[in-house]
Amino acid sequence: MSTRGLVCVVLAAGSGTRMVSATPKVMHPLAGRTLLGHVMATASSLETSGVYVVLRHQKELIGEYLTKNFPAAVQVEQDEIPGTGRAVEVSLSKIPADFSGDVLVVSGDVPLMDKQTLNALIETHRSGKASATILTAVREDPTGYGRILRSADGQVAKIVEHLDATEAELAISEINAGVYIFDASNLREALSNLESHNAQGERYL
Repeated sequence: MSTRGLVCVVLAAGSGTRMVSATPKVMHPLAGRTLLGHVMATASSLETSGVYVVLRHQKELIGEYLTKNFPAAVQVEQDEIPGTGRAVEVSLSKIPADFSGDVLVVSGDVPLMDKQTLNALIETHRSGKASATILTAVREDPTGYGRILRSADGQVAKIVEHLDATEAELAISEINAGVYIFDASNLREALSNLESHNAQGERYL
């Protein structure tokens, strides 16, 4: 068993505009829990030194839910700068500055993600001594998802969001599953270089 530290960041700041609902996407019910509730239950079952949840859209509603159901979670408010990269950046401000382990980042709207899959991702990341590891999936219809671009040696080279993709990139069926793990020190350095030159004007991971 690795003694390397681990913290988990859950992204729950988005508005989920594609659902066209007054209810935040992560608060929609599924099988007796909210989408976020499923993610939080899985995150809380991992061996971490803390679970940090990033909030922005309807933060009071989601915050109350977390306080009632997952009181140990640390709530972090994202500012007006949009994007998943910015969400992770603000979460790091709450994580102890001397933390030097790994940061697991999970989208708050992936309720079927289980502990076994996350532990396998963590093990793959650590055994390969990687700076960053991402979970991907292959879908027959990848519409709306970020596409995975790989280099000649098979490594992930880039994630291209659907709105930024070329026609050739849109034909790619491998997508970003919204789960990542990073070496904390490398993550801090990389986040400082993020830009928002994309169709949405957001600072993406």
